Amino acid sequence: MTLAPIDLGDAAAIVVTVEMIIFTTLYAWRSKPWKSWPHNRVGVVFLGLCVTFTVFLVQLSITYITDSAYPWREIIRPIAYWLGAVGLAPMIAILLIEQNRDRKGRK
Repeated sequence: MTLAPIDLGDAAAIVVTVEMIIFTTLYAWRSKPWKSWPHNRVGVVFLGLCVTFTVFLVQLSITYITDSAYPWREIIRPIAYWLGAVGLAPMIAILLIEQNRDRKGRK
Protein backbone atom coordinates (compact mmCIF):
# COMPACT_ATOMS: atom_id res chain seq x y z
CA MET A 1 0.00 0.00 0.00
CA THR A 2 1.40 3.35 -1.02
CA LEU A 3 0.24 6.78 0.02
CA ALA A 4 -1.13 8.97 -2.73
CA PRO A 5 -0.51 12.67 -3.12
CA ILE A 6 -3.46 14.55 -1.62
CA ASP A 7 -4.91 17.51 -3.52
CA LEU A 8 -7.20 20.17 -2.09
CA GLY A 9 -10.38 18.28 -3.03
CA ASP A 10 -9.13 15.06 -1.42
CA ALA A 11 -8.18 16.97 1.72
CA ALA A 12 -11.65 18.51 1.91
CA ALA A 13 -13.27 15.08 1.54
CA ILE A 14 -11.06 13.73 4.33
CA VAL A 15 -12.01 16.65 6.59
CA VAL A 16 -15.72 16.02 5.88
CA THR A 17 -15.17 12.35 6.73
CA VAL A 18 -13.58 13.19 10.09
CA GLU A 19 -16.36 15.67 10.85
CA MET A 20 -19.00 13.09 9.94
CA ILE A 21 -17.38 10.49 12.20
CA ILE A 22 -17.44 13.00 15.07
CA PHE A 23 -21.04 14.05 14.35
CA THR A 24 -22.33 10.47 14.06
CA THR A 25 -20.54 9.39 17.22
CA LEU A 26 -21.83 12.37 19.21
CA TYR A 27 -25.37 11.91 17.91
CA ALA A 28 -25.43 8.19 18.73
CA TRP A 29 -23.68 8.58 22.09
CA ARG A 30 -25.56 11.58 23.41
CA SER A 31 -28.99 11.42 21.75
CA LYS A 32 -29.50 7.64 21.95
CA PRO A 33 -32.35 7.74 19.41
CA TRP A 34 -33.08 4.02 19.80
CA LYS A 35 -34.37 4.71 23.32
CA SER A 36 -37.23 6.80 21.93
CA TRP A 37 -38.37 4.08 19.50
CA PRO A 38 -41.26 3.77 18.49
CA HIS A 39 -42.26 7.32 19.52
CA ASN A 40 -39.51 8.97 17.49
CA ARG A 41 -38.65 6.78 14.52
CA VAL A 42 -37.05 9.64 12.63
CA GLY A 43 -34.18 9.74 15.14
CA VAL A 44 -33.32 6.12 14.36
CA VAL A 45 -33.66 6.77 10.63
CA PHE A 46 -31.35 9.76 10.94
CA LEU A 47 -28.78 7.68 12.85
CA GLY A 48 -28.93 5.01 10.15
CA LEU A 49 -28.39 7.65 7.50
CA CYS A 50 -25.44 9.09 9.43
CA VAL A 51 -23.82 5.65 9.84
CA THR A 52 -24.38 4.81 6.17
CA PHE A 53 -22.91 8.12 5.02
CA THR A 54 -19.97 7.77 7.43
CA VAL A 55 -19.08 4.29 6.12
CA PHE A 56 -19.31 5.60 2.56
CA LEU A 57 -17.05 8.56 3.35
CA VAL A 58 -14.49 6.47 5.26
CA GLN A 59 -14.14 4.10 2.31
CA LEU A 60 -13.85 7.05 -0.06
CA SER A 61 -11.22 8.79 2.07
CA ILE A 62 -9.14 5.63 2.40
CA THR A 63 -9.28 5.34 -1.39
CA TYR A 64 -8.01 8.91 -1.76
CA ILE A 65 -5.22 8.43 0.76
CA THR A 66 -4.00 5.12 -0.66
CA ASP A 67 -4.64 5.86 -4.35
CA SER A 68 -7.17 2.98 -4.48
CA ALA A 69 -4.54 0.48 -3.37
CA TYR A 70 -5.53 -0.67 0.10
CA PRO A 71 -5.88 -4.37 1.02
CA TRP A 72 -9.25 -6.02 0.34
CA ARG A 73 -10.60 -2.94 -1.45
CA GLU A 74 -12.37 -5.10 -4.01
CA ILE A 75 -14.29 -6.72 -1.15
CA ILE A 76 -14.80 -3.76 1.22
CA ARG A 77 -15.94 -1.25 -1.41
CA PRO A 78 -18.93 -3.17 -2.82
CA ILE A 79 -19.99 -4.28 0.67
CA ALA A 80 -19.91 -0.69 1.96
CA TYR A 81 -21.84 0.63 -1.03
CA TRP A 82 -24.42 -2.17 -1.06
CA LEU A 83 -25.00 -1.80 2.67
CA GLY A 84 -25.72 1.85 1.96
CA ALA A 85 -28.06 1.06 -0.90
CA VAL A 86 -29.92 -1.63 1.04
CA GLY A 87 -29.91 0.40 4.26
CA LEU A 88 -31.37 3.52 2.69
CA ALA A 89 -34.46 1.74 1.32
CA PRO A 90 -36.11 1.08 4.73
CA MET A 91 -35.07 4.55 5.88
CA ILE A 92 -37.00 6.06 2.97
CA ALA A 93 -40.02 3.89 3.78
CA ILE A 94 -39.99 4.86 7.48
CA LEU A 95 -39.60 8.53 6.58
CA LEU A 96 -42.62 8.39 4.26
CA ILE A 97 -44.69 6.56 6.88
CA GLU A 98 -43.81 9.13 9.55
CA GLN A 99 -44.51 12.06 7.24
CA ASN A 100 -47.93 10.60 6.40
CA ARG A 101 -48.69 10.14 10.11
CA ASP A 102 -47.72 13.73 10.79
CA ARG A 103 -49.96 14.98 7.98
CA LYS A 104 -52.91 12.90 9.20
CA GLY A 105 -52.36 14.19 12.74
CA ARG A 106 -52.51 17.81 11.59
CA LYS A 107 -55.86 17.40 9.83
